[in-house]
Amino acid sequence: MHTRFILVLALLGCTFLYAQDWSGIPVPANPGAGKVWQLQGNHSDDFNYTGKPAAFTNKWKDTYFNGWTGPGLTYWNPGNTWVADGNLIVEATRRSGTNKVNCGVITSKTKISYPVYTEARIRVSNLELSSNFWLLSDDDKREIDILEVYGGASQVWFARNMSTNFHVFFRNAQNQITSDYNDQNHVNLPGNAFWRSDFHRFGVYWKSPTEVDFYIDGKKTADGSWAQSVMVDKDYTGATLNKNVYNMDRAKFMIIDMEDHAWRSNQGIVADDASLRDNNRNKMYVDWVRTYKPVNAPSTGGGGQTVANGTYFIKSPFRNENLGAFSWNGHDARTINAGTFTDQKWDITHLGNNVYHVRNVGTGRYLEVPYARCGNGQDVKTWTSGSGNHQRWFIEKINNAYFFRPNHCRSQALDRPYGRANADCGTYAYSSGNANLKWNLARTSKNFVETMTTPLNKTDELTYGLQAFPNPTAAGNLNLRLTLPQDGPVDIRVFDAAGRNILHMDHSGVAGQSVLNVGERLPQRLTPGVYLVTATSDGQRLTERVVIR
Repeated sequence: MHTRFILVLALLGCTFLYAQDWSGIPVPANPGAGKVWQLQGNHSDDFNYTGKPAAFTNKWKDTYFNGWTGPGLTYWNPGNTWVADGNLIVEATRRSGTNKVNCGVITSKTKISYPVYTEARIRVSNLELSSNFWLLSDDDKREIDILEVYGGASQVWFARNMSTNFHVFFRNAQNQITSDYNDQNHVNLPGNAFWRSDFHRFGVYWKSPTEVDFYIDGKKTADGSWAQSVMVDKDYTGATLNKNVYNMDRAKFMIIDMEDHAWRSNQGIVADDASLRDNNRNKMYVDWVRTYKPVNAPSTGGGGQTVANGTYFIKSPFRNENLGAFSWNGHDARTINAGTFTDQKWDITHLGNNVYHVRNVGTGRYLEVPYARCGNGQDVKTWTSGSGNHQRWFIEKINNAYFFRPNHCRSQALDRPYGRANADCGTYAYSSGNANLKWNLARTSKNFVETMTTPLNKTDELTYGLQAFPNPTAAGNLNLRLTLPQDGPVDIRVFDAAGRNILHMDHSGVAGQSVLNVGERLPQRLTPGVYLVTATSDGQRLTERVVIR
């Protein structure tokens, strides 16, 4: 059967991906012997978006977790939080017609539990109100305060001394507090500087119910751990808590907010209208929050060699696709319909202990995780040097599958995101059960076989494929790489943003892979923008985006 292709290019908007803001900042706590840190996506956010899209609502509520509107004069209001310019913004404003204060709050949709390290980079507000980053159990009985500070307090001691706190609450049937066992530790900055003057990192390692330590700007606090705390019911009975019975044993929601505290507002210490109107004072900024759990470190594999030195195709086990890294795609690693092109071939060289260089034959560049980033969704590209640890790969074979783990971050592995076809690759948390992390290896020769058409063997199972390169490009340089399972005519059309047909050409497609230059037939003064390539065959459609500069 002959197959007819229709290619449509339509002007579209762009979508950009950003690296996580904390990339390159090590977790300051030790995960323990034989452990490494694994990022927890549901409780991590770099806030590199605008407003409250799905990236926000999938993780956060912009209310308190149980509908409470807040302590003292606080009225937690969804309209007082938003994301802009790479920050979560938590604002305080006067609640119209009242003496209450609208304050922003966000609460994680799911709870975290030990063992866990969580940390946020925050610049607190310049108000009499408290800026907070804290954890609370859903029964309101266990609380860990990672940050509490009155950033703009007129009594400057409070603005210069943030506190970390523990609370164990006893409550009656109406959920009213009958005892509040607590202890707090105050921390000030060098030179007695104000916390509001800059961003700072506030973290906690909640290792177990009886092991909790705080970290400020990457350093463990000298005091204030759970082991050091003396929990006294200061406001009710004066009793001391039996920590052998009661501890930090319950899963907790993560909360970031501003709030008024009754013990201050009852004394007349309140945020006045002028400060609440001052946009330079009434906001708390959160650059990012990140959360990790300790997991078992991958085996080093001893001194053996899993993969013999040689030239290989690195193949998807589930599609007829190879891993490649192409100059026309910015040297990003991606899967592509299998061919014999040299940029789909890799020299794998053992360095010892099953750590390898993985070098692209076509470009001579080394497979790497740029800037030694560690976490889900990090880019994988190639670089001219292989000297860094992030340019070396620990390769493990389990049954018939190979796993490629960046040597600087073995808790991650080379990933085909969501198992998509013809997709840029990244990193994802290593699990031997994750099919998208599995790869096959096939020995090949290093000889240059970059022909314009790759014949189709009877044993091949090629599907229809389309790639545009270089990308981005000037209009005159646009090429299409076509993959066809059999010979057939290809109808190529180019449409502008208004739907006008600006190019129509017929191409006699040949089974296998072929490269076609369409740029030489395009008008040379195309409007710059992003174009969508759509290939349709008997009701089936493929798409590819192209940027015309």
